Amino acid sequence: MRFSILLILFGSLGIIISGTSCQKNSLPVQSVTGTVTYKGNPVDEAVITFVARSSDKHGAAAITTLTGSYVMTTPGAATNGVEIGDYDVFVTKLVIVDKAGNPISKGTGNNSVIEGPAQAAEYPTEKSLIPEKYNNPPKPLLNATVKKGKNVFNFNLED
Repeated sequence: MRFSILLILFGSLGIIISGTSCQKNSLPVQSVTGTVTYKGNPVDEAVITFVARSSDKHGAAAITTLTGSYVMTTPGAATNGVEIGDYDVFVTKLVIVDKAGNPISKGTGNNSVIEGPAQAAEYPTEKSLIPEKYNNPPKPLLNATVKKGKNVFNFNLED
């Protein structure tokens, strides 16, 4: 289930946070911003994750705004940004759906807000609102190379 993947992702970020909290002032990061669109439309409340290709780098994550924009944050860094290096990029936007497959929540994972009388426990099914191929760790479709200075990565997702 995709929710399990999100729990693993957020759990991993929690480990990164606890493991790097003492390095707050020593972790150099560069500004990383951009937008996520799907079929030309902004994707709000999507989780975007940068997974370092090098074991000596830290991962980073963000949640997109209503306009699809994001600002990456690396746990343990004193400012927003990402360390210089190469990253695989994953994007996901999940909602909780009813038995008929109709969305009953707004948001992604733990940020979901149930709309209407339904309870999440009654409908544990999730649905991806963007193609799941953009959140496939064995075969990443997106990547980014963070360089010194300001970095802007716009991801235009298609079917």
